[in-house]
Amino acid sequence: MPDSRMARTLPLIALAAWLGGTGCDARPKESTAEVRPTVETAAAPRPGADPLNIPVPRAQPTKPDIAKITYDRGNRKLAVYDLPDPSARWMLTTPTVPMGLPIEREYQFPPGMELDLDSVSIFYTVPNCRPSPTVSLREILDSRSRQ
Repeated sequence: MPDSRMARTLPLIALAAWLGGTGCDARPKESTAEVRPTVETAAAPRPGADPLNIPVPRAQPTKPDIAKITYDRGNRKLAVYDLPDPSARWMLTTPTVPMGLPIEREYQFPPGMELDLDSVSIFYTVPNCRPSPTVSLREILDSRSRQ
């Protein structure tokens, strides 16, 4: 190998040897006291996503059944039906809470709260699913007037 080529590669070889000895793949330096892992000190396996068993989101739930939902304008009370899935939750959206507020089977709107029938709506959520389509208070009232 010519001297000029060797002069250029020698620092690279030295750098590679130095990085190889102190990088992430380097073996830890031995200490004077050897520590053997015991049941108490052994690291527990980390839980992680199993690429073979990734939960697949289920399809979007169906739109709430408007025939089973009532809204009384006089006492400002909304009543919903029991969902078949016990882990499902009813959610109420308003202009001030657009992401949804969990509600029980009946919901009494606070006095003095401005109700825009088109912007107040309900939907339900089921774990591992997208939320159901929304139903506005106007849709609920209109379905009653058609019956």
